[in-house]
Amino acid sequence: MPLVLTWACSPTPDSGATRQDAPAVTEEASAQQVQPVTLPDLSRLPAAVQEQIRSRHGVLQQAIERQAPAPELGRAYGEVGLLLMAAEYQAPAETCLRNAQILASTDAAWSYYLGQLYLASGERAKASESFERALKLRPTDFPTLVRLGGTYLDEDRTDAAERVFAQAVALQPQSAAALGGLGRAVLARGDAARAVEHLQRALTIEPEATSLHYPLAMAYRSLGDLKQADAQLRLRGKGEPTLVDPLMAGYNGLLESAVSYQNRGLEAMQASDFATAASHFRRALELDPKNAAIGHMLGTALYQMGDVKDAIQQFEEVLRWSPNHSRALFSLGVIFEAQGRDKEAATRFAAAVKQEPDYLEARLGLVHCLQLLGRFEETLPHYRHIVKVDPRRDDAWVDGATMMISLSRYDEARAWLAAARKIHPDQPELAAQQKMVDSALKSGAR
Repeated sequence: MPLVLTWACSPTPDSGATRQDAPAVTEEASAQQVQPVTLPDLSRLPAAVQEQIRSRHGVLQQAIERQAPAPELGRAYGEVGLLLMAAEYQAPAETCLRNAQILASTDAAWSYYLGQLYLASGERAKASESFERALKLRPTDFPTLVRLGGTYLDEDRTDAAERVFAQAVALQPQSAAALGGLGRAVLARGDAARAVEHLQRALTIEPEATSLHYPLAMAYRSLGDLKQADAQLRLRGKGEPTLVDPLMAGYNGLLESAVSYQNRGLEAMQASDFATAASHFRRALELDPKNAAIGHMLGTALYQMGDVKDAIQQFEEVLRWSPNHSRALFSLGVIFEAQGRDKEAATRFAAAVKQEPDYLEARLGLVHCLQLLGRFEETLPHYRHIVKVDPRRDDAWVDGATMMISLSRYDEARAWLAAARKIHPDQPELAAQQKMVDSALKSGAR
């Protein structure tokens, strides 16, 4: 669940809420430090989540009443705080997590979670302080180093950011998250040459981290290499470097909610455990019936398991809930094409494209089906759209030229190839096609 925190400062307690007296603890963690916690109004939450929070709150109350040892009591506060944080109640979550940090003072997790809470609410200075406290307890914790480096960058503390990202790189030299952070830090200090080195290395390790193309473009611009800067800007995307973060992975699956089970399902999908993923997605649908996005994920998991019949039924069920769901239409197109049902596949791909014109994979699926059906002329507008949206697709340039040549549309192919080779000057297939077209035009073909 995204950490968008919206709790009001003075909530109205629900009927089951109780105000607690601060527990008696050690002199160091005095009653003035450990603050009482009141449950907020939980009525906007699903019933299962309300029950989950109240149950965990009950465990905390029992620990207070029997004057549990400080570490145990701290953990009880922390577990309530995490649930409230996940449910987007900032103020009581903060109180619980601060209590946990005081009582379980040797457990870095509570300071780390506080840092994440402050980071999500835009309180960068508090986030930095919390991550620093966590790092003192676990000096070699990789996620903490990366998170702390990021907050330092946000605060323009570039020397400190470089220091902690360098520590992270020393721990995991093949981490795009650490290398990308170090590249951004040295760029902010004005060392563009080193920034290029680190950022290029990060992208070599993880090409999907397309957000790193932007700082790389700025580094090339600082070096005066405008051609490379423009090339990197064209590659800019939203992909963030991967950061394996066990604490946040546990947090993301915390609530007994559809989103929580969806997250667990996605994690299982990433691990290729499709049966477990399907189980989680089914539970998510029980909590949030007719959620088309989750229904599509379930269909995908079933297909990956080899259960094609049930996958088709699931995708069709999604379309009953949401008739214009482009992803479900695309998925059915893929299955029907694999089964040789080319007309049906083309219909599904075309419907997906109608709903989402820039859905390039759906256009490519449609193009392939049109070719199988012998409807060659109809493919050309789709090739034009694909390269307009993403000029980097050299395969679309090549296939579009191939189609024009096969249709003997040589003048059109010549103009097409001239545009393609400006973007992909070193693509050998495009060069070969241009020679073929030039030869045909010299012989009088148009």
